[in-house]
Amino acid sequence: MKESAIDYSVHGKFVESTPEALADIEKMAEGGIPTFKMFMTYKKEGVMSDDETMLKVFEKAKEVSGLPMVHCESNAIAESNIEKCREANDMSWVNFAKCKPVLCEAEAFARAVYFAEYVGRARRRDDPSDRFGRLHI
Repeated sequence: MKESAIDYSVHGKFVESTPEALADIEKMAEGGIPTFKMFMTYKKEGVMSDDETMLKVFEKAKEVSGLPMVHCESNAIAESNIEKCREANDMSWVNFAKCKPVLCEAEAFARAVYFAEYVGRARRRDDPSDRFGRLHI
């Protein structure tokens, strides 16, 4: 390959909804970074946003026309399954993938959608090229 290109984006990540962190949302949007990510899992790793944080970030994002993105996995379901795999001493990639079944994602996705609807932010993207019909929050 003689030529190549890399496409990338920079996103902020929110773990807490302190007044300072929420103020950063507006600064980020003004600085050209209107997107931010939150994880609904990885609590033990210290990167999970709790429900209160998600609501506050959604509300602030709405004020500044920002776009929060959510990694939807139920922490309770995932950690419970991971613990069972650890107890069985089998953290193989096959079993690790089974720790996060569709239900794990579906529960978290539904919760994120309800939060977005609560703050009046949920909308379907009208872009016909988006064949997945993604929900933008």
